[in-house]
Formats: sequence, structure tokens, C-alpha cells
Amino acid sequence: IESHKCKVILNPPGIGEYTSRMFEQSYLGNCIVLRKNSYDNGISWKNHIPEVDFNSDDWEEDMTSIINNYEEHGQSCRKYFDSSWTAKAIVNYLIENIEKEI
Repeated sequence: IESHKCKVILNPPGIGEYTSRMFEQSYLGNCIVLRKNSYDNGISWKNHIPEVDFNSDDWEEDMTSIINNYEEHGQSCRKYFDSSWTAKAIVNYLIENIEKEI
């Protein structure tokens, strides 16, 4: 129930950064924020979930921009969930990649 009150969710490194929290929050249409990194999924989330480079001098401005536009980012996170993390999307991804190997 508390997740429905969230607007922006920062997934800090080292504390389950890539966990079910990403699935849950994107399903709810909340804006997830990740630290800038090279990690990605088979179906890329890089164009849907914002990243902040916390080593950058302007990270606070980047974070402020994301917070100010949380609804747009939340819609993008939900779109990613719908296109990539539903059971159907995951199974289709697996089938497509298995068929490439056959």
C-alpha cells in the first residue's frame, strides 16, 4: 500500500538495486531511478528507466529534473514493464532467442 504513495523510487547500489522492486514499482507506474552503469537486461531498459551519474558534478540537477518530470518517467517505466516484464513478454523473448539458435 505504501508503494502507491511513492512518486520516485531511487534504487541505491548495493541494496538490491536490480530486484523485484523494479518490477513492482514499474507495474505501478512509479518512476524508478538507477545509478548510471553499464548493466542492462536482455530487453534494454536504458531508454525507459532514468539513470543518474552520482559521480557527476551536476547529478543534483539531473535528479531534480527527473523528480520534476516523475509522471512522464513513471509512464515510461510502466511502458517498459508492459512491453518487457510481463509473463507473455518474457516468454516471447525466450522463444525468439531459442529460435535464433535453432
